[in-house]
Amino acid sequence: MRPLRPYLAASLPAAALALVAACGGAAPEDEAVSARRVESEALNLSFEDVPSGLELSRSDAQRIELAPASGTVDQGSDAGGASAPAGDPQRRMWVEVDPVSEFGIDLVAEVNRQQELFEALPGGAYSGAREIKVPSAAGKAYYVRGQYEDPERGGERVEEVRVLLVHPSENRLVRFTTRYREGDRDLSSARIQELFDWVGWMSPLRSWEQLEGSGEGDGTTAAGEPTGAAPVGSENAPAGSGDEADPR
Repeated sequence: MRPLRPYLAASLPAAALALVAACGGAAPEDEAVSARRVESEALNLSFEDVPSGLELSRSDAQRIELAPASGTVDQGSDAGGASAPAGDPQRRMWVEVDPVSEFGIDLVAEVNRQQELFEALPGGAYSGAREIKVPSAAGKAYYVRGQYEDPERGGERVEEVRVLLVHPSENRLVRFTTRYREGDRDLSSARIQELFDWVGWMSPLRSWEQLEGSGEGDGTTAAGEPTGAAPVGSENAPAGSGDEADPR
């Protein structure tokens, strides 16, 4: 099994430089990363770009959703040079942010709860979890993967990947999700890589220090961890996290 792409541990500036290179650009950095920038005051998040072929379709107090760009037919993604998988008119990717918590967020418990949620779905199955590195996240981040029969697709079997992390500057749980048909390895690889790209483009609109200065602080420390909360240690690794070495 192949490991996660190493750039996930890189800094956002490095990811931005990679984006410029991929576009063949000698364009100024601000133009390269701001053409399709997405911002949400309600979620206190911004994204320097969105995956190719997608555009903003929903933005409210709980969720940002991306869908195929208007007037285009989804042709998949080259996933860094791989051949593009077949298009999917129901292609969706979204991020949800919970309200500010007054208590510590037990990220490991949230990750482990995903097994129950997947298995409760029609034909649901859980494929495990793995820790990943997201530079802008407050602390650790995990991705989980499962499969089920999607009633919105007439019972077609789909795979869904979720990335869970704590908001970069607030005590809020953040969940990224992508969903695609099961059984196509190239499609799975492309969609997961797109999700990781989008997660890597995330940053807060307002930092913890700015929120504290405006009186909107949520009780977290400057590092983003809830005050008094125990750190997530290796002894509390989510079930399955040691075996899921390949996200594809």
